[in-house]
Amino acid sequence: MNDLQQISQLTSEVTENPMLLMDSGWKARVVVPYEDLVTQLQKIKNYKNVPPRFQESHELLIKCADEYIQSRDSFYTGVDNLDADMINQASNHMKRGGDYLNQATSKLNEIKAELENAN
Repeated sequence: MNDLQQISQLTSEVTENPMLLMDSGWKARVVVPYEDLVTQLQKIKNYKNVPPRFQESHELLIKCADEYIQSRDSFYTGVDNLDADMINQASNHMKRGGDYLNQATSKLNEIKAELENAN
């Protein structure tokens, strides 16, 4: 299971059982995939030698990364303060990040198709 799937599963658990917000074991389990994800996202954000052909998809990935990082920050604040609005904001950031990821994937698939058609 990848980090996004783990985050989704853990947030679904807390939706079904809000008492998990006070469970230190659950909190520790949700930190791991969020931090692993952010580590990978920082690598994308810091990559500077993007070939021109991939610039647009890279910019979309940076927007995706920013949304996922904001999701983590909002989620942590929401959990620490038992603030449902912040947790909902985290969910909204995650959705926007997913939208950017889908757009980047579409751009990369277009490039792939162009390369396949050129051969």
